[in-house]
Amino acid sequence: MGARADGDRMIIDTAGFMHWPHDRIKGGMVSTSQVAEIERHAPEVYLLLGQLDVEIAMPSKESLQQITIIAAETGDLGGLSPVDLEVLALGLEHNREIATDDHRVQNVAEANNMAWRSVSGSGIRTEWRWKLRCLGCRREWQDSGLKDGEICGDCGSRVRLVKS
Repeated sequence: MGARADGDRMIIDTAGFMHWPHDRIKGGMVSTSQVAEIERHAPEVYLLLGQLDVEIAMPSKESLQQITIIAAETGDLGGLSPVDLEVLALGLEHNREIATDDHRVQNVAEANNMAWRSVSGSGIRTEWRWKLRCLGCRREWQDSGLKDGEICGDCGSRVRLVKS
């Protein structure tokens, strides 16, 4: 688990809305684009967002840029959705703990010394660094713009994401 955060509102990833009771969600904060995910995956909670005093916020462009840089450095960027980046940016911007089961979100938070907790389970134990490796020629990239499963431009084999 990352460092402690200030403030009374936890940033809650969509998993929290799927698994936690209403009293744990009460007073939480979510990103604007996360609301559609909550509606899709936890429609009964979506209907109660206002009554549960859930704050809906959009992170600043600066926070999103900073999180994108950190995620690229750890190698997690290709595996994070725009919603994941917004959740992380809100945690950074508001110095609040992030509740998530997404190991990539936990890893980026850990890399930036941000507080996080797992919704269920134990979460990551150590910070991870990722790289892409070609399954054919074994060439490696830290941040090439390629994504897991795409094709190596050198030999035509698939590339896979592996821990550094």
